[in-house]
Amino acid sequence: MHRATEGEAFSGLKPAGSVDPAIAAADRALESGQGNVIAEEIAAGVRAGVQERFAAAYAARQTADRSAADGRAYVQAYVQFTHFVETASHLVESGASHQHADDPQSHR
Repeated sequence: MHRATEGEAFSGLKPAGSVDPAIAAADRALESGQGNVIAEEIAAGVRAGVQERFAAAYAARQTADRSAADGRAYVQAYVQFTHFVETASHLVESGASHQHADDPQSHR
C-alpha cells in the first residue's frame, strides 16, 4: 500500500530473501552502527562511475569530428556522462524521496 503514495503500482509479493542488495546493505549498516562503511562503498561506486563515463566521453570527443558515426558516439557518451553526474548531484543536493512528486512535502 505504501508504494501507492509514490505513484507506484502494486507489483505482487516478492519471495522471502529477495531484498534489494542496497537495502540489505543499509539494514546491515544500521544493525552494525557502521554507516561510514556503506558511505565509502557508495562513494567509491559513484567515483568509479564518473571516471568511467568521463573517460569514454573524453575519448569520444577527441574523434567526434571525424565522421557522423564518431559524432553520434560522442553524443551518446556525453549523454551517459552528464546524466550520471546530474543524477548523482541531485541525490547529494536533494536526497532521495519516497514521496509522490505531487506531494508538496516531498521537496522539504
